[in-house]
Amino acid sequence: AKLRILDKIYGTSEELEVFDQKGVEYDSISILLKSCFYQNKNILSDAVASVTINDKRRDSAPFFGWMSSTQSHLSYYDNYRYSLWLLSCSMSDQE
Repeated sequence: AKLRILDKIYGTSEELEVFDQKGVEYDSISILLKSCFYQNKNILSDAVASVTINDKRRDSAPFFGWMSSTQSHLSYYDNYRYSLWLLSCSMSDQE
């Protein structure tokens, strides 16, 4: 999956590539992609992903849930420093 993370303190954004069942660390945030789905005919269309996000600096509960690329206002991760949302699913060489 391709995700965008916004650092609200420094005003910077970055795109991250996360693969199924693989974790990615970004500063204090750890992201685990459980699965990502898209319509077969158009990989850039609406995508949904199941993710788990933990912030190692906070005692807050981790985020477990679904994110949508077209309904990002309903399903994105937001904490004191970072906002994170799904852009699209990625195809690997094995698909």
